[in-house]
Amino acid sequence: LVRGWVSIALVAYTDIAIKEFERERLVLRSLEDARRWIELW
Repeated sequence: LVRGWVSIALVAYTDIAIKEFERERLVLRSLEDARRWIELW
């Protein structure tokens, strides 16, 4: 029973971590784009 709960928690945590990571990567990419635009100007 406990093992099942732990595996569910692990899957949920991994899912959340991946979403957070992708969101941070999107923010970083938009910052990179902004910097590139500034350099072009």
